[in-house]
Amino acid sequence: MSTTFDIATWLAAQALHVFPLRPGSKRPFGNCPHCKASHAAPAACECLTAERPCHGLLAATTNPALIRQWWARTPNAGVGIAAGPSGLVVLDLDRKPKPPAPAAHDVPSPVGDGLEALDALAIAAGATWPATLTVATPSGGRHLYFKAGGLKVPSDATGRVGHQIDVRAQGGYVVAPGCAISNPPEEIAGTYSRISSTTEIAELPAWLRHRVTPSAAPMPVAPNPGEGQPGSHAPGYWQRVWEGQLTKVETEPGERWRLVYAAARRLANLATHDTAPWSATEAIDALTTAALRRRERTGKPLEPAAARRNAIRGWERGTHDGPESLLGRGAA
Repeated sequence: MSTTFDIATWLAAQALHVFPLRPGSKRPFGNCPHCKASHAAPAACECLTAERPCHGLLAATTNPALIRQWWARTPNAGVGIAAGPSGLVVLDLDRKPKPPAPAAHDVPSPVGDGLEALDALAIAAGATWPATLTVATPSGGRHLYFKAGGLKVPSDATGRVGHQIDVRAQGGYVVAPGCAISNPPEEIAGTYSRISSTTEIAELPAWLRHRVTPSAAPMPVAPNPGEGQPGSHAPGYWQRVWEGQLTKVETEPGERWRLVYAAARRLANLATHDTAPWSATEAIDALTTAALRRRERTGKPLEPAAARRNAIRGWERGTHDGPESLLGRGAA
Protein backbone atom coordinates (compact mmCIF):
# COMPACT_ATOMS: atom_id res chain seq x y z
CA MET A 1 0.00 0.00 0.00
CA SER A 2 1.02 3.64 0.28
CA THR A 3 2.03 6.26 2.81
CA THR A 4 -1.41 7.86 2.72
CA PHE A 5 -2.97 4.44 3.27
CA ASP A 6 -0.87 4.13 6.43
CA ILE A 7 -2.03 7.59 7.50
CA ALA A 8 -5.69 6.71 6.90
CA THR A 9 -5.36 3.41 8.76
CA TRP A 10 -3.66 5.02 11.76
CA LEU A 11 -6.27 7.77 11.98
CA ALA A 12 -9.11 5.28 11.77
CA ALA A 13 -7.55 3.34 14.64
CA GLN A 14 -7.84 6.56 16.66
CA ALA A 15 -11.61 6.60 15.90
CA LEU A 16 -11.25 9.38 13.32
CA HIS A 17 -13.48 8.96 10.26
CA VAL A 18 -11.54 9.21 6.99
CA PHE A 19 -12.25 9.25 3.26
CA PRO A 20 -10.05 9.55 0.15
CA LEU A 21 -9.25 12.83 -1.57
CA ARG A 22 -8.12 13.34 -5.14
CA PRO A 23 -4.38 12.65 -5.48
CA GLY A 24 -2.37 15.79 -4.81
CA SER A 25 -5.50 17.77 -3.95
CA LYS A 26 -7.59 18.74 -0.94
CA ARG A 27 -10.81 18.08 -2.82
CA PRO A 28 -12.91 14.90 -2.61
CA PHE A 29 -13.50 12.73 -5.65
CA GLY A 30 -16.35 13.90 -7.86
CA ASN A 31 -19.62 12.07 -8.21
CA CYS A 32 -19.51 8.79 -10.09
CA PRO A 33 -21.68 8.27 -13.23
CA HIS A 34 -24.40 6.67 -11.09
CA CYS A 35 -24.56 9.71 -8.80
CA LYS A 36 -24.79 12.12 -11.71
CA ALA A 37 -27.53 10.09 -13.39
CA SER A 38 -29.66 9.60 -10.28
CA HIS A 39 -29.76 13.27 -9.14
CA ALA A 40 -30.40 11.96 -5.64
CA ALA A 41 -29.64 14.06 -2.59
CA PRO A 42 -26.14 13.04 -1.44
CA ALA A 43 -27.30 11.58 1.87
CA ALA A 44 -29.85 9.37 0.06
CA CYS A 45 -27.58 8.16 -2.75
CA GLU A 46 -27.20 4.40 -3.20
CA CYS A 47 -23.45 4.89 -3.51
CA LEU A 48 -23.22 5.42 0.25
CA THR A 49 -24.86 2.08 1.06
CA ALA A 50 -22.62 0.51 -1.60
CA GLU A 51 -19.62 1.93 0.33
CA ARG A 52 -18.28 4.01 -2.55
CA PRO A 53 -16.25 7.13 -1.69
CA CYS A 54 -17.88 9.44 -4.25
CA HIS A 55 -19.76 11.56 -1.70
CA GLY A 56 -16.71 12.74 0.19
CA LEU A 57 -17.11 13.21 3.91
CA LEU A 58 -20.56 11.57 3.88
CA ALA A 59 -18.75 8.31 3.08
CA ALA A 60 -16.14 8.69 5.85
CA THR A 61 -15.44 5.56 7.86
CA THR A 62 -13.22 3.90 10.45
CA ASN A 63 -13.65 0.46 8.83
CA PRO A 64 -10.12 -0.82 8.05
CA ALA A 65 -11.35 -3.25 5.38
CA LEU A 66 -13.18 -0.49 3.52
CA ILE A 67 -10.17 1.83 3.80
CA ARG A 68 -7.95 -0.90 2.36
CA GLN A 69 -10.43 -1.37 -0.49
CA TRP A 70 -10.51 2.35 -1.31
CA TRP A 71 -6.72 2.76 -1.25
CA ALA A 72 -6.20 -0.38 -3.32
CA ARG A 73 -8.10 1.42 -6.08
CA THR A 74 -6.26 4.74 -5.67
CA PRO A 75 -3.02 4.22 -3.70
CA ASN A 76 -1.94 7.85 -4.01
CA ALA A 77 -5.23 9.32 -2.77
CA GLY A 78 -5.05 11.99 -0.10
CA VAL A 79 -6.77 11.61 3.26
CA GLY A 80 -9.69 13.69 4.47
CA ILE A 81 -10.87 13.64 8.08
CA ALA A 82 -14.61 14.20 8.55
CA ALA A 83 -14.73 16.39 11.64
CA GLY A 84 -18.34 15.84 12.72
CA PRO A 85 -18.48 12.04 13.01
CA SER A 86 -14.94 12.08 14.44
CA GLY A 87 -16.11 14.25 17.33
CA LEU A 88 -13.72 17.03 16.34
CA VAL A 89 -13.71 20.79 16.25
CA VAL A 90 -10.78 22.01 14.14
CA LEU A 91 -9.88 25.68 14.20
CA ASP A 92 -8.54 26.73 10.80
CA LEU A 93 -6.31 29.76 11.39
CA ASP A 94 -5.65 31.55 8.12
CA ARG A 95 -2.77 33.89 7.35
CA LYS A 96 -4.07 35.44 4.16
CA PRO A 97 -2.95 38.91 3.05
CA LYS A 98 -6.05 40.74 4.25
CA PRO A 99 -6.38 44.11 5.98
CA PRO A 100 -6.16 43.88 9.78
CA ALA A 101 -9.46 43.49 11.58
CA PRO A 102 -10.49 46.32 13.89
CA ALA A 103 -11.13 45.69 17.57
CA ALA A 104 -13.94 43.13 17.81
CA HIS A 105 -14.80 39.78 19.36
CA ASP A 106 -13.68 41.12 22.76
CA VAL A 107 -10.27 41.92 21.24
CA PRO A 108 -9.10 45.40 22.31
CA SER A 109 -6.74 46.01 19.38
CA PRO A 110 -6.56 45.19 15.65
CA VAL A 111 -5.29 41.75 14.60
CA GLY A 112 -3.66 40.74 11.33
CA ASP A 113 -4.41 37.04 10.90
CA GLY A 114 -5.98 33.99 12.50
CA LEU A 115 -3.00 33.24 14.76
CA GLU A 116 -2.97 36.78 16.12
CA ALA A 117 -6.74 36.70 16.53
CA LEU A 118 -6.70 33.48 18.58
CA ASP A 119 -3.81 34.81 20.67
CA ALA A 120 -5.82 37.95 21.39
CA LEU A 121 -8.93 35.94 22.26
CA ALA A 122 -6.92 33.78 24.67
CA ILE A 123 -5.41 36.85 26.35
CA ALA A 124 -8.85 38.45 26.66
CA ALA A 125 -10.08 35.26 28.34
CA GLY A 126 -7.05 35.07 30.64
CA ALA A 127 -6.14 31.71 29.11
CA THR A 128 -3.56 30.06 26.85
CA TRP A 129 -3.83 27.66 23.95
CA PRO A 130 -3.88 24.10 25.29
CA ALA A 131 -1.31 21.63 24.00
CA THR A 132 -3.08 19.76 21.20
CA LEU A 133 -2.45 18.29 17.77
CA THR A 134 -1.47 21.23 15.57
CA VAL A 135 -0.83 21.07 11.83
CA ALA A 136 0.81 23.65 9.56
CA THR A 137 -1.00 24.08 6.24
CA PRO A 138 0.63 24.77 2.85
CA SER A 139 -0.70 28.35 2.89
CA GLY A 140 1.07 29.10 6.19
CA GLY A 141 -1.99 28.69 8.39
CA ARG A 142 -2.64 26.29 11.25
CA HIS A 143 -5.16 23.56 12.04
CA LEU A 144 -5.76 23.16 15.77
CA TYR A 145 -7.57 19.92 16.63
CA PHE A 146 -9.92 19.71 19.61
CA LYS A 147 -12.40 17.15 20.92
CA ALA A 148 -15.96 18.44 20.70
CA GLY A 149 -16.90 16.68 23.94
CA GLY A 150 -20.43 15.99 22.72
CA LEU A 151 -20.95 19.59 21.64
CA LYS A 152 -22.76 19.93 18.29
CA VAL A 153 -20.74 22.58 16.49
CA PRO A 154 -21.57 23.69 12.93
CA SER A 155 -18.79 24.42 10.49
CA ASP A 156 -18.35 28.13 9.95
CA ALA A 157 -16.39 30.04 7.33
CA THR A 158 -17.71 33.53 7.96
CA GLY A 159 -15.13 34.55 10.57
CA ARG A 160 -17.75 34.63 13.32
CA VAL A 161 -15.29 33.20 15.85
CA GLY A 162 -12.55 35.68 15.00
CA HIS A 163 -10.65 37.35 12.18
CA GLN A 164 -9.37 34.70 9.73
CA ILE A 165 -10.58 31.87 11.99
CA ASP A 166 -12.78 29.23 10.36
CA VAL A 167 -14.33 26.24 12.11
CA ARG A 168 -14.33 22.72 10.67
CA ALA A 169 -16.86 20.61 12.56
CA GLN A 170 -20.31 19.26 11.62
CA GLY A 171 -20.48 19.20 7.82
CA GLY A 172 -16.77 19.95 7.41
CA TYR A 173 -13.45 18.21 6.94
CA VAL A 174 -9.71 18.82 6.98
CA VAL A 175 -6.77 17.34 5.10
CA ALA A 176 -4.87 14.91 7.31
CA PRO A 177 -1.33 15.68 8.46
CA GLY A 178 1.26 14.05 6.23
CA CYS A 179 -0.68 14.63 3.00
CA ALA A 180 0.85 16.70 0.20
CA ILE A 181 -0.85 19.09 -2.21
CA SER A 182 0.60 19.30 -5.71
CA ASN A 183 -2.14 20.93 -7.74
CA PRO A 184 -1.04 24.52 -8.50
CA PRO A 185 -2.25 27.03 -9.47
CA GLU A 186 -5.69 26.00 -8.19
CA GLU A 187 -4.32 24.99 -4.79
CA ILE A 188 -1.19 26.01 -2.89
CA ALA A 189 1.43 23.28 -3.09
CA GLY A 190 2.94 21.90 0.09
CA THR A 191 2.47 19.38 2.87
CA TYR A 192 0.14 19.41 5.85
CA SER A 193 2.77 18.92 8.56
CA ARG A 194 2.34 18.23 12.25
CA ILE A 195 4.23 20.89 14.19
CA SER A 196 3.06 20.07 17.71
CA SER A 197 5.13 17.87 19.97
CA THR A 198 2.02 15.83 20.71
CA THR A 199 -0.40 13.83 18.60
CA GLU A 200 -2.96 13.94 21.41
CA ILE A 201 -6.13 15.93 20.83
CA ALA A 202 -7.18 18.14 23.74
CA GLU A 203 -10.71 18.89 24.87
CA LEU A 204 -12.12 22.12 23.48
CA PRO A 205 -11.42 24.66 26.25
CA ALA A 206 -14.32 26.41 27.95
CA TRP A 207 -13.26 29.84 26.71
CA LEU A 208 -13.66 28.62 23.11
CA ARG A 209 -16.82 26.55 23.53
CA HIS A 210 -19.21 29.49 23.56
CA ARG A 211 -17.45 31.05 20.58
CA VAL A 212 -17.79 28.07 18.24
CA THR A 213 -21.42 27.47 19.19
CA PRO A 214 -23.97 29.81 17.61
CA SER A 215 -25.39 32.11 20.26
CA ALA A 216 -28.83 32.15 18.64
CA ALA A 217 -31.22 29.62 17.13
CA PRO A 218 -30.57 28.67 13.49
CA MET A 219 -33.53 30.83 12.49
CA PRO A 220 -33.59 34.40 13.85
CA VAL A 221 -36.53 34.96 16.17
CA ALA A 222 -36.75 38.76 16.40
CA PRO A 223 -39.97 40.07 14.82
CA ASN A 224 -39.51 41.85 11.51
CA PRO A 225 -42.78 43.10 10.01
CA GLY A 226 -40.97 44.64 7.03
CA GLU A 227 -42.76 46.95 4.65
CA GLY A 228 -45.98 44.97 4.26
CA GLN A 229 -48.89 44.22 6.51
CA PRO A 230 -48.21 41.74 9.34
CA GLY A 231 -49.03 38.17 8.35
CA SER A 232 -50.47 35.40 10.45
CA HIS A 233 -47.98 32.58 9.86
CA ALA A 234 -47.09 30.35 12.80
CA PRO A 235 -43.40 30.24 13.88
CA GLY A 236 -43.15 26.69 12.54
CA TYR A 237 -43.88 27.98 9.05
CA TRP A 238 -40.92 30.36 9.15
CA GLN A 239 -38.67 27.61 10.51
CA ARG A 240 -39.62 25.37 7.56
CA VAL A 241 -38.99 28.15 5.05
CA TRP A 242 -35.62 29.04 6.59
CA GLU A 243 -34.38 25.45 6.84
CA GLY A 244 -35.78 24.61 3.42
CA GLN A 245 -33.85 27.36 1.66
CA LEU A 246 -30.58 26.53 3.43
CA THR A 247 -31.03 22.82 2.65
CA LYS A 248 -31.57 23.59 -1.03
CA VAL A 249 -28.32 25.52 -1.18
CA GLU A 250 -26.43 22.70 0.58
CA THR A 251 -27.85 19.66 -1.24
CA GLU A 252 -30.10 20.37 -4.24
CA PRO A 253 -28.75 19.57 -7.72
CA GLY A 254 -28.17 22.58 -9.93
CA GLU A 255 -25.82 25.50 -10.46
CA ARG A 256 -24.56 26.64 -7.09
CA TRP A 257 -24.70 30.35 -7.74
CA ARG A 258 -28.31 30.07 -8.94
CA LEU A 259 -29.30 28.19 -5.79
CA VAL A 260 -27.72 30.84 -3.55
CA TYR A 261 -29.27 33.67 -5.56
CA ALA A 262 -32.75 32.10 -5.60
CA ALA A 263 -32.72 31.34 -1.87
CA ALA A 264 -31.60 34.87 -1.00
CA ARG A 265 -34.26 36.32 -3.29
CA ARG A 266 -37.02 34.34 -1.61
CA LEU A 267 -35.88 35.12 1.94
CA ALA A 268 -35.61 38.82 1.06
CA ASN A 269 -39.09 38.85 -0.43
CA LEU A 270 -40.57 37.32 2.69
CA ALA A 271 -38.70 39.73 4.96
CA THR A 272 -39.85 42.72 2.88
CA HIS A 273 -43.51 41.86 2.30
CA ASP A 274 -44.41 39.57 5.20
CA THR A 275 -43.43 38.92 8.81
CA ALA A 276 -40.34 36.78 8.26
CA PRO A 277 -38.05 37.22 11.30
CA TRP A 278 -34.64 37.41 9.60
CA SER A 279 -32.56 40.41 8.59
CA ALA A 280 -30.45 40.84 5.46
CA THR A 281 -27.23 40.23 7.41
CA GLU A 282 -28.56 37.07 9.06
CA ALA A 283 -29.84 35.60 5.80
CA ILE A 284 -26.74 36.45 3.75
CA ASP A 285 -24.41 35.03 6.43
CA ALA A 286 -26.46 31.82 6.70
CA LEU A 287 -26.62 31.32 2.92
CA THR A 288 -22.88 31.93 2.56
CA THR A 289 -22.18 29.29 5.21
CA ALA A 290 -24.60 26.86 3.53
CA ALA A 291 -22.82 27.35 0.20
CA LEU A 292 -19.45 26.62 1.81
CA ARG A 293 -20.81 23.46 3.41
CA ARG A 294 -21.93 22.39 -0.04
CA ARG A 295 -18.39 23.02 -1.29
CA GLU A 296 -16.92 20.91 1.52
CA ARG A 297 -19.30 18.03 0.78
CA THR A 298 -18.94 18.02 -3.00
CA GLY A 299 -15.42 19.35 -3.51
CA LYS A 300 -16.70 21.76 -6.17
CA PRO A 301 -15.15 25.21 -5.79
CA LEU A 302 -17.24 28.15 -4.64
CA GLU A 303 -15.26 30.87 -2.92
CA PRO A 304 -16.79 32.64 0.10
CA ALA A 305 -16.67 36.00 -1.68
CA ALA A 306 -18.55 34.59 -4.69
CA ALA A 307 -21.18 32.96 -2.49
CA ARG A 308 -21.70 36.18 -0.57
CA ARG A 309 -21.94 38.26 -3.76
CA ASN A 310 -24.67 36.02 -5.13
CA ALA A 311 -26.52 36.10 -1.83
CA ILE A 312 -26.37 39.91 -1.77
CA ARG A 313 -27.57 40.17 -5.36
CA GLY A 314 -30.43 37.77 -4.70
CA TRP A 315 -31.41 39.69 -1.57
CA GLU A 316 -31.40 43.01 -3.43
CA ARG A 317 -33.60 41.55 -6.16
CA GLY A 318 -35.98 40.01 -3.63
CA THR A 319 -36.56 43.32 -1.90
CA HIS A 320 -37.76 44.81 -5.20
CA ASP A 321 -39.99 41.89 -6.22
CA GLY A 322 -43.69 42.34 -5.66
CA PRO A 323 -45.29 40.34 -2.84
CA GLU A 324 -47.06 38.11 -5.34
CA SER A 325 -43.93 37.02 -7.20
CA LEU A 326 -42.56 34.54 -4.66
CA LEU A 327 -45.04 34.19 -1.83
CA GLY A 328 -47.24 31.83 -3.78
CA ARG A 329 -44.54 29.15 -3.94
CA GLY A 330 -44.03 26.33 -1.49
CA ALA A 331 -42.56 26.92 1.92
CA ALA A 332 -39.32 25.10 1.17
